[in-house]
Amino acid sequence: MSVKYSRIPTDDCESGLTFDYSSPFSYDTDYSYKYRSAFKYSTNKDRQIYSNLDTESLHSTRSGLICHIFLSGVFILLLILTFPISIWFSFKMVPNFQKVVVFRLGKLIGAKGPGMVFVIPCIDRFHKVDVRIKAFNVPPKQIIIGDGAVIEVGADVHYRITDVEKSITCVQNLDQSTRILVQTALLKSLVRRNLAEIETQRNALGKSVQETSNETCITWGVEICRIELSQVKVLRGPPAKSTPTMMFPPGMMPPGASSSNLPPAIQQLASALLTAQGNGAVPAQQQAAPQSATSLGSSETMTAADILQAVQAVLTESLVQKVDAIIQFQITGDTGGLYYLDLKHGKGTAGEGMAPNGESDATLMMSVDDLQAMFTGQIKPFQAYMSGRLEAAGDLDAAMRLEEVIKKITGKS
Repeated sequence: MSVKYSRIPTDDCESGLTFDYSSPFSYDTDYSYKYRSAFKYSTNKDRQIYSNLDTESLHSTRSGLICHIFLSGVFILLLILTFPISIWFSFKMVPNFQKVVVFRLGKLIGAKGPGMVFVIPCIDRFHKVDVRIKAFNVPPKQIIIGDGAVIEVGADVHYRITDVEKSITCVQNLDQSTRILVQTALLKSLVRRNLAEIETQRNALGKSVQETSNETCITWGVEICRIELSQVKVLRGPPAKSTPTMMFPPGMMPPGASSSNLPPAIQQLASALLTAQGNGAVPAQQQAAPQSATSLGSSETMTAADILQAVQAVLTESLVQKVDAIIQFQITGDTGGLYYLDLKHGKGTAGEGMAPNGESDATLMMSVDDLQAMFTGQIKPFQAYMSGRLEAAGDLDAAMRLEEVIKKITGKS
């Protein structure tokens, strides 16, 4: 590289004087650097190759179409030349409950029928499809459901074909695929339920499985009309609840149990109540037992069914809104048994057996005499709980709200 120097003029510029903007440095003009890339870029030659491929594909499609038209024309001409003998081979009778899907040289022509259908011998193939309602059964399967019970249940399925073209072109074995689909949807629906829901809501479960299965079947041209679950066979009931879910009052707990599952406020109140009982003092609320006669009758002994029947007469919608709970009673004694008090739906109901849908917020265990004493106002639920005459499992707050029903019966509300 060479350097040249030119003297800068110091005089005033004259008109017409031009400046030399050339650089005082000289550079090499031989650009011999080459760069390599990890990528390959298409050139005009590559574009020409792709263009040729598209042209060949187009020519192949056109040639196939021309061949298809030519063969169809040849066989139609043969039909005309062999008329009327060809009529016996070209027309098919399709019953009213069937349709046929016609393929010509491997291409789908469409669905035809019922009635007289025209086909071209040798180049047409057709499949008959029965559009009547069909049925199959899902064999009983052993399932472990949500609450741990083991059951055996099956189903009867009714279905029909709505799109004959999809039923032939979209699925290979329609009956087997539909059977497996419904069986899988049934198992997925039942494993999330408990035993009480399955036994009482079989129709609702069948509709749910039907809707889930139809989401896929509709793409196969099939519609499931009805699914009916078979009778539920219980192989093993739900396991018993663990002991920590049982809440015992302080002083009445079995060895090894603790009162840590009680709220802190109730623990303090329980300690004060037990201290007062140890000193021989009786709480003022327990001394002030109502002396007025009630509809239950405080003197005569009644059965648990009679007591809950009397409670049923005072239930109202406002009382249901205050309590908002379902109480299950396990009554011991000669006239005891299993009863429920539904204070969550409608105007409230009371009856014998399990609570509706097998759901309950709290379970109370007591004798018939204590049940009568509680509903006549002689003892409050909390006092019965703290003294050990009442055992509660589940939501303790829901059990304590039962006092609203007692106030309604005794006329204190």
